[in-house]
Amino acid sequence: MRFIITIFALFMAVADINSQEVMKANVDFNVWPKGELNTAYAKYFIGNSYLAPLGGENGL
Repeated sequence: MRFIITIFALFMAVADINSQEVMKANVDFNVWPKGELNTAYAKYFIGNSYLAPLGGENGL
């Protein structure tokens, strides 16, 4: 009986972790707009960087 309860608790923990990952994948956490790929300064960044105007006609 103890073994069954342990397996059930482990299953529920894994299911909870998976549901949290699914929720993260479906939510857009970006506050700022994603602009064009910044290739001019790519050597200064790890990964990708993007340029988006924050003011003026095309900005926020």
